[in-house]
Amino acid sequence: MEKTKKENVTTSTAVTNESEIEVVEHVKKKKEIKKELPLGSIIVTAVLAVLTLFTLAQTVQTASVLNKVKSGNFGSSSGASSASSVDNSSLPDMVGGC
Repeated sequence: MEKTKKENVTTSTAVTNESEIEVVEHVKKKKEIKKELPLGSIIVTAVLAVLTLFTLAQTVQTASVLNKVKSGNFGSSSGASSASSVDNSSLPDMVGGC
C-alpha cells in the first residue's frame, strides 16, 4: 500500500513538472511573437493625438476668453465699429421692401 502512495506522489509530481514546462514554453513563444501594429492603427493613433492637441489648445483659449469676460478687460477691437458712432441719417428707411 505504501508503494502505491509513493507512485501516486511521483506521478503527480511528474504531471506538475510537465505542466510547468508547458507553461514556460508557452510564455517563451508569446515573447518571441511580436506583432507590429498595422499602418492603419498607427495613422489613427496619430490623428487622435493631433486632435487631442487641438482640443487642448482650444480649451486654453476658451479659458482665456472666459477670464477676460469675467474681468471686463476686453480691449478695443479694430474690426467692428460701435453702434453709437454710426450715423443713422445716411441709411435708408426701408431695405428690400416694396
